[in-house]
Amino acid sequence: MKDKRYNIKNMYDNNVLVGFCSTWDLHDFVFIEHIAIDNELRGQGYGSKLIEDILSRNKNVILEVEKPENNIAKKRIEFYKKHGFKLNLFHYEQPPLKRVVRKSHYIKCHHIKN
Repeated sequence: MKDKRYNIKNMYDNNVLVGFCSTWDLHDFVFIEHIAIDNELRGQGYGSKLIEDILSRNKNVILEVEKPENNIAKKRIEFYKKHGFKLNLFHYEQPPLKRVVRKSHYIKCHHIKN
């Protein structure tokens, strides 16, 4: 991608790709677009290491999560809460990257250091 605000951080363990995180540096905050850890390697702390690395380098961090309508979404929300994110329970529509309007199936979480 050509946009300098967009970053991808790969995570390796013994030269094996275990996951990655993509973020947007949007001046006043960093938006986490995506975090992915290999399904077979989940629960071993890799996602926590990625999140903690981002939080250690940035003051304000925002991400989106699915609404807590199933166990997987609830588990993800709890994962982010464990790392200090706060869930915003207000109506939210995701701003489109393209000029199309779509309803959001997501809610926002944010992490702001004092």
